[in-house]
Amino acid sequence: MTNGIVRWADTVASPWKNGGGVTRQLLSEPSAAATGEFDWRISVADIEASGEFSRFDGVQRVFTVVEGGPLDLVVDGDTRAVPLRMPFAFSGAASVTCVLRDGHARALNVMTREGRCRAQVSVVSIHGVQELEPRAGHEVVLVVLAGEVTVSGGEHEARLTAYDLVRVDAMIALSGDGECAVIDIAR
Repeated sequence: MTNGIVRWADTVASPWKNGGGVTRQLLSEPSAAATGEFDWRISVADIEASGEFSRFDGVQRVFTVVEGGPLDLVVDGDTRAVPLRMPFAFSGAASVTCVLRDGHARALNVMTREGRCRAQVSVVSIHGVQELEPRAGHEVVLVVLAGEVTVSGGEHEARLTAYDLVRVDAMIALSGDGECAVIDIAR
C-alpha cells in the first residue's frame, strides 16, 4: 500500500532557516537530508506574525494555507492574496514577505530542487470512497488537512487525521470525510 506513514503527533517543531517562525518537517528525500540538501521536502509551518520568509535558492516552492489566514504574499514586490487551501507556487530565490490579515496561519510547504524534480499540489475533498494511484515515474504523497480519512490497500488499512502523511506507492482507496493535499512529485 505505502512506503510509510508520518504521524503529526510524532513531528518536532524546529526554527525556520531565518529564525522567523517554526516548522515541522513531515518528509524529505533523501530522508536524512539536512535543510537545504534535499531533492524535495514537505513541511507544515506556523505563521504567528507578518514577516519575511526564508530564501531557498535553487528551489521551487508550493505554499498552501491550510489553517487561519487569509494572508498576502509579497513576492519580489508583487502582492498576491493567498486564500485558504489554494496552492500558490513561487521561486524559493524570490524575496517574499508574508502579511497576515487576521491572527495566525498554518501552511503546507512543498519544496523541490530545480533541475531534479517538480511538484504539483491539489486539494481534494474526500466524501465516501475514492481511489488514488501514482503515475509511473512520480512520487505521490497525501497529507490530511482536515477531518478523518482511512487509507487502505492490499491487506493494510490506516486511519489518518489532520497533518498525518502517507507516501503512496500503489493504488489505494481513500474513505471518510475530510480534505487532503495530494502532492505529485515528478523527477
